[in-house]
Amino acid sequence: LVRDNVYTETSVAYTPLTGAKIQYDWNAAGVTNGLFVQDTWKIKTNLTLNYGLRWDDYGNPYSRDPNTVFGNFFHGPGQTLQQQIANGFVVAHKHALNRAITDVFSPRAGIAWDLTGNGKWLVKGGGGIFHNWPTLANLQEEYRGNPPGPIFPTFYGGQTPAPVFGLGTSNQKPFGYTYPTLPAKQLDAKGGLQGLQFNIGGIDPNLVSPVSYIYSAGLERELPSNMVASISYSGAVGRNLLSGGGQVYNVSYGQDINELPGDLILHNSTVPTRLNTSFGQVLYTQNDRVSAYNALIVGVRGRYQRAFFDASYTHSSSKDDTQVYPTYINPHQYYAPSIWDIPNRFSLVWSYEVPSPNNGLGLVGRVAGGWQVSGTAILQSGPPFTVATNAAFAPLKDSTGKFIGYAPGSGDYNADGDNRDYPDVSSYAYSTGRQAYLKGLFGTSHAAALANFPVPSTFGAEGNERYSAFRQPGFAEWDAAFIKNTKVTEAVNFQLRFEFFNLFNRANLNTVDTNLPDGNFGRATNQNVPRFLQIGGNIIF
Repeated sequence: LVRDNVYTETSVAYTPLTGAKIQYDWNAAGVTNGLFVQDTWKIKTNLTLNYGLRWDDYGNPYSRDPNTVFGNFFHGPGQTLQQQIANGFVVAHKHALNRAITDVFSPRAGIAWDLTGNGKWLVKGGGGIFHNWPTLANLQEEYRGNPPGPIFPTFYGGQTPAPVFGLGTSNQKPFGYTYPTLPAKQLDAKGGLQGLQFNIGGIDPNLVSPVSYIYSAGLERELPSNMVASISYSGAVGRNLLSGGGQVYNVSYGQDINELPGDLILHNSTVPTRLNTSFGQVLYTQNDRVSAYNALIVGVRGRYQRAFFDASYTHSSSKDDTQVYPTYINPHQYYAPSIWDIPNRFSLVWSYEVPSPNNGLGLVGRVAGGWQVSGTAILQSGPPFTVATNAAFAPLKDSTGKFIGYAPGSGDYNADGDNRDYPDVSSYAYSTGRQAYLKGLFGTSHAAALANFPVPSTFGAEGNERYSAFRQPGFAEWDAAFIKNTKVTEAVNFQLRFEFFNLFNRANLNTVDTNLPDGNFGRATNQNVPRFLQIGGNIIF
């Protein structure tokens, strides 16, 4: 920086057709409406039915500003999907979709049945259709940076135009900074910038609302000693889910559809040609994913004069194909346990009020009385993970320069230019002991770990690894709270709280490194919080 030798500069908005630097402003809006009706019908004294219907109009987001350009990618003519992508084009519209997502009806119903009429046996169940709202952000964020709207180029040192490092001259936006001069660019016949392959986003203009069919049934039985036992089933099936829509915390989704498996090998180049040569990545969102959830839940709870507890065990399975995979072609081939799938989980919550000596009177009663002890416990198996590589394509060449295989350290196994790929797997066996997660699940050295994940046997193809076939460490934590209630006056009570989190200080390992090139590959690189104590006081009046 002292020598003004800046490496990169980005996040600066330009109008590509003029090359003018602009003050970027994204101004989109949407209007939604919903209506819900519900009724409860007591059919008999021991049988109750409730039912409802929801109607939604999720709207169609629109632009409120000339700089907010919804430049969407549309499929072109062709006999195959790849031909349609290759002939695709970008057209700017005021609205995000061809039509509003409206007239979405979601019925649901449930029953509660006291079998004997005396509360000893209880049956509960229900089902419904639930639609997900593709939010304002979901439906327009992917248009940011799409030509012909404002773009955000990256300028590199040593190239023209070069980054500019300078001082601002004003206290008012845009502060008088000097920016690189961007040559004006014309649009080609497909709406791309001539001479560039700009990464863009796109949304199926006929997108519909994702839907889940949810159902449950349960049986409760009153037991002696103020206890209740229960067993229940819960299930859900998801349809029309969004591609790449399972990405946690993201507001814009999508998977690159502008890639051709074997592209680099076909053209004998380490730079992808792309199906559609007018664009780079085309991160596209459409309704082509599914999910399923099934769970068996067993529980027992009790309530007494000074104590209560509630314990439950859940055995479940969650599967989907909603993530981003090495290829958009046939995403259902990756249908497997969800990244949040927890097959086994035990949970416990309890509380006990300690008897007060001398009914809480006198010095001893006030000091030793008013104590309450409570706690929670969670014991669960770990979520799944998939081994992958983000390394770029590195080919072996014959005497003529033709690509004939993978060089050591190569990634991008399907040679499409997108560096996210799965290897072959020699064995799915691995130790789940704590030391294995610390020293390496697949070998204590990087070389030994890599030996279990060779490059694919077919040059230019993905490996045979099953998605979500490995598991992160399990989780176990006990928390406890010691609470002292002391009456100050008849109307004022002082409560002192000692709260212990991770009471037994268990090191809950997590974040196994799943990237093959990393030196820590196969090792847990992080842990959840260790034991800590929180002390607090409340005045209640």
